[in-house]
Amino acid sequence: MQIPAVFYRCQFQKLHSTIRHLTPGTHVLLAVDGAAPLAKLATQRKRRGSASQRKHKGVPGLCATPGTRFMARLEQALIYWCCQELSAYRARHLTFELSGSDVPGEGEVKVLRSMKTREKNARFKGHSHLIVSEDSDALLLALTAEPANVFVLSSKVRFISHWSPYDHVRVVN
Repeated sequence: MQIPAVFYRCQFQKLHSTIRHLTPGTHVLLAVDGAAPLAKLATQRKRRGSASQRKHKGVPGLCATPGTRFMARLEQALIYWCCQELSAYRARHLTFELSGSDVPGEGEVKVLRSMKTREKNARFKGHSHLIVSEDSDALLLALTAEPANVFVLSSKVRFISHWSPYDHVRVVN
C-alpha cells in the first residue's frame, strides 16, 4: 500500500509544532515500536487486523507493523525530519535520537529505558522528562519511572487529577 506524501507532511507538522511549543532543553527521542515478544505477536496482529478493517483516517494498522515497507519508509522520513530540525537555528543545541522498529521493544519502554540511562549521567541529573504519546501504557510506565520530573502529554487524557509538589508524574493536556 502506498501512503500519500500528505501523511508524512502532516506528521512532520505535528512533530515540528510539538518541538516549537514545548522547547526541549537537550534531547529529543523518537521511539517507534519494535518487534514484540513472540507471546504478544499473535494478539497484536489480530488487534491491528481488526483495527484496519474499521474505517478511520491514517495508516492501516497492519502497515504499522515492524518489518514492513511502510515502517522502513517512516523511519527514513523521521531521519530526514531530524536532519531538517538540526539544520534549523532553534534546534541546533538539541540531540536527536531515533529508536526504530529494528530495535526490539515497545516505544514507551524504549523511552523509559533512555530516561533511566540519562539519569545515571551527572550531566542530566535533575532534568525533567516529557513523554508525548497517545498510548495509555506510556502514562502507566511514567508512574513507575525513577526520575522525579516526568510529564506525559496526550490528547486522550481529558482531566488533570489533583497535583501536589510531592507527586511524581504530572499529566499535561
